[in-house]
Amino acid sequence: CYGVSACHNIHKIDLLWNDVNAIISHLFGVKNVFFGTYNQSKVVLKKLAHSSELKALDVTLCNELHLGYPCSNVPLDRYKADFYNLIRKIITSDFSKDDTSRLRLCPTIRHLDDLFYNVHLNNKHIDPTQYLINLWTLVSINPEPLILQVNYNI
Repeated sequence: CYGVSACHNIHKIDLLWNDVNAIISHLFGVKNVFFGTYNQSKVVLKKLAHSSELKALDVTLCNELHLGYPCSNVPLDRYKADFYNLIRKIITSDFSKDDTSRLRLCPTIRHLDDLFYNVHLNNKHIDPTQYLINLWTLVSINPEPLILQVNYNI
C-alpha cells in the first residue's frame, strides 16, 4: 500500500461516484482511479495492479510460506519467510524471465540498501518485518511507487 500510514484508514474513505473528476477520468480511459473524501480532504485512490496480478502474488506468497492456496488472513510475522532475500531474488532475476515486476538493479545488488534508503526513511515507523513485506509486495506487483520514492531527491 503506497502511503502505508493511511492504509489502515482506507475503509473510512467515502468514494464519490458522481464527482466530475471521476466521470472525466472514466471517459478518458483512466482505470482503477477513485476519488473520495477523508477527514474533509479530497483524496485519490489508485489500484496499482490488475486482479490477476494480485492473485498471482497471493499464490506466490502461499507457496513461499509452504501453505495451500488460498492462505488468506495469515499473520505473516509468524512465518519465517525471508522477505529481504525474496526482494533480492526478484530484483536480480534474469531480464528474459517473464515476471510481473520488471524492476532490476544493475549490475549487482551490492547497493540494494542504498537504493531503498528513501523508502526506508518514509517507513521507519513501521515494524521491520511489515516494512519488508510491504517492499516485497511492491517489488512483486508494481514498483512504480518505489521508483517515485527512490528518486525523491533527484
